[in-house]
Amino acid sequence: MTTELSTDQFEALRQLITRRSGIVVPENKRTSLEGKLASHLAELGARDFAAYLQRLSTEPSTGTIWQEVFRRVSTNETFFLRNAAQVKAFSEHILPEITRVQEKRLFKRIKIWSAACSTGEEPYSLAIQLSEALGDKVGEWNPRILATDIDTDAIRSAMRGHYTGRALTNVPRPWLNRHFHVEGEGYTVTSQLRGLISFKPLNFADDKEMAGQINMDIVFCRNVLIYFDIDFRKRVVTHLYNALRPGGFLVIGHSESLRGVHEGFNCIRFPGTLIYQRPEA
Repeated sequence: MTTELSTDQFEALRQLITRRSGIVVPENKRTSLEGKLASHLAELGARDFAAYLQRLSTEPSTGTIWQEVFRRVSTNETFFLRNAAQVKAFSEHILPEITRVQEKRLFKRIKIWSAACSTGEEPYSLAIQLSEALGDKVGEWNPRILATDIDTDAIRSAMRGHYTGRALTNVPRPWLNRHFHVEGEGYTVTSQLRGLISFKPLNFADDKEMAGQINMDIVFCRNVLIYFDIDFRKRVVTHLYNALRPGGFLVIGHSESLRGVHEGFNCIRFPGTLIYQRPEA
């Protein structure tokens, strides 16, 4: 058995991963990819990367084998209340605007999509901000947060809602006391907070699932577009645009841009950050 990844095999594997997930493995990451997948190859009993590639090419993207590949090549670093400027824009500007629009409707509701939610810090941060802003009226507003990620292990971790260390650094002590309880060496989110969120796996390459997300007031898709090539980026952002109600907002990573990706959004400048908005009908 050999676990050396040849140049041709690396290129074939890169292309296969991109087709199945949209994730682009950089050309200079051959050794890194080999290291990430060598033990998976051994677990499957493949004699070499040629056999491994053959196995992957016949497996469905929704199966456990590809889920393990996605887990190994995904980046899952995140923490609560990430990017202070975006946190402030959401609580002080975007959420008040959403509630102002919803006040005119007979059935009030707030729909948020945390796309590529990783291990859950982002959707729980949003749930905390909603709870703090709406107070006793949170039930009246019926807020729903959809949290999705391609990594099923990350989704399972998010559903547990248990966090330690650096992930909680930005959480103010009063919020920590209200929305978490001590468990072991860390903190676990309350059932009330968890009740605002629906977690499920979702692959951005699944056009049917992507098209099924509709009428969102705001979509967070941060620090993930940078891992896609331009064509896949356009495909994903088109789905995100369609997922938003007219007037809805899109938040992407502070180092990301929609320039040359999608021309349908209005760009709104808030202190320290840019937020995109689908125009009103």
